[in-house]
Amino acid sequence: MFIRRCLWLIATVAIIMAGSFLSVPAHADSDGITGTITDAKTGQPVAGAWVEVYGASGGVSGGANTDDSGQYHLQWLAPGEYRIKVTATDYQDQWAFDKSDQASADPVTSPGTASLALKPIEYGSISGRFVTASGAGVAGAAVEVHDASGNSRGREITDADGAFRFTGLNAEDYKLSFDSNGNIQWAHGKLDQNEADPITVRSGLETTVTETALPTGDLEVTVLDSKSREPVPGARVATRGGPRSLSAEIDAKGKAAFDGVLTGTYSFSISPPEGYLYGSIDDVVVQAGQATRVTTELVREATIVATVRDAKTAQPVAGACVSLFEQAATLSKTVTRKRGDKTATRERGNKTLDQECSDSDGKLRIPQLWPGKYRLFITPTDGVHGRQWVGSNGGTGDMEKAVWFTVASGEDIKTEVRLDGAGSIAGTVTDARTGKAVEDVCAWVLPAGPSGPAAWGKNCTASGGRYTIEGLGPYDWRVQYPDFSGRYAWQWSGGAPDRFAARPIRVQAGGTVTADARLPESGKLSGKVIGSVVPNEYVSVVAVSARTGDIAAPFARITGDVDYALYGLATQWIKLGYSGGPADMTWYPKPLHVVAGEAINGPDLVIPKE
Repeated sequence: MFIRRCLWLIATVAIIMAGSFLSVPAHADSDGITGTITDAKTGQPVAGAWVEVYGASGGVSGGANTDDSGQYHLQWLAPGEYRIKVTATDYQDQWAFDKSDQASADPVTSPGTASLALKPIEYGSISGRFVTASGAGVAGAAVEVHDASGNSRGREITDADGAFRFTGLNAEDYKLSFDSNGNIQWAHGKLDQNEADPITVRSGLETTVTETALPTGDLEVTVLDSKSREPVPGARVATRGGPRSLSAEIDAKGKAAFDGVLTGTYSFSISPPEGYLYGSIDDVVVQAGQATRVTTELVREATIVATVRDAKTAQPVAGACVSLFEQAATLSKTVTRKRGDKTATRERGNKTLDQECSDSDGKLRIPQLWPGKYRLFITPTDGVHGRQWVGSNGGTGDMEKAVWFTVASGEDIKTEVRLDGAGSIAGTVTDARTGKAVEDVCAWVLPAGPSGPAAWGKNCTASGGRYTIEGLGPYDWRVQYPDFSGRYAWQWSGGAPDRFAARPIRVQAGGTVTADARLPESGKLSGKVIGSVVPNEYVSVVAVSARTGDIAAPFARITGDVDYALYGLATQWIKLGYSGGPADMTWYPKPLHVVAGEAINGPDLVIPKE
């Protein structure tokens, strides 16, 4: 009985174990998801397709490539629901089954199968010819196709008949550029990519384009010395504006030739060889089928070389820097020069934007000067010597007593600068009506520009209205108190409205002299600027003293429908300059009288047409 029961137990266990062993291979064979990826049109398998699976959380759970028979096997997937995406070269991406995105995709259960048929992308193409006006093909031109984002999608070179062709293009809009010997145009007949016509490509179709080359002409530029009329080899001409970019070095004969360039109006900058000044050429018109010849002249630089010494000991002084002022200057004129690899620009009539300074031997060389008349303002940096205008017999604090240095093309002028000791001017700036201290007024001994103070530091008033101008030579100085907030009228020492009427302040070396200022309320002049072709922030209106030519107030505030308002005006006669386009500043023909503390309706300022 015991033996029978044992045999029954063994048989039962064996049956259970056998059942378990039989279920294992069946479960292993059905693990994961398998399937076949085929071409929806031909039914052929798609090898190398990437099958990617996303879990319930939306994240990627892995993927696999199809083999040569188009089959894939994601055997590691745990049981559950997934969404499948298939991508393959030259086919549209697809989510199971025939869906375009994950949100709409059908769930696929693991274990299970999922076979998808991919739709091949039906590309379009562009073909055509690039021809001359007579219909002859333009050979060797580079044709480039650009998508809507401006990215290049292909580049072809035209054959002997001017033909080109692009294949494998998605169905969308494109733009075509054509480059023949540096002449770049866009279909159809445009110079700017933004203005180019869209070329539409449709699936399975070919779009045909015929582009006619824009007309061309020849150009020859000659560069000569302004005095000798000899060629200036080594100069370089480059376009500043025009239908295309051009650049070339002037040869030994003084010439640069540009053959077959796009017609239109060009402007050029001339980069000079050493010893010359920059030049430019404007309004050069190239006409179809014609040779245009233009000649320009470069001016040799003039230089001023000063030896800077102590007035008492005659020892050289290092670190004395010069600011340069030019006679008969206007705000619209600039002098541009190049030193080494650095380009510097200075406004005529205003101090240089970068300064030359004396070396350890006291030598101060001012290069790259245009022919003309200049005054020198010296700023020592040693803390011992004082600023000065260079006068005919030593330093001076009066600009009108500064000596004029007249230089001609190619001329070198030598002079001596004798520096005296330094002193200071200090004082308090107050409101003329209330007597309260005025903040943020930067007193200075040079005429202010319209944009902001010429110097920042102790010369600017704080909450107590105090200022100090240090480092002045022992001379008579005229001090200006310009307020850029628009609250107060600009004033010179002694309560004067301009520099000529200012009371001189005598400085003693080693001492400090007091000069207080009481500022009246600002005068205001307002009106309209008519005919401006630029945004308001590029419109400018400026007032200058009719008597001295100095700036008389900050730049006007431009608001609304090009309304201008000038603040900071003292009682005086002024002239108005204005600009609202690419042309130089225009000057209103009549002087205007303004009064501190009064608002006056000014004239409407009309921008001249080009």
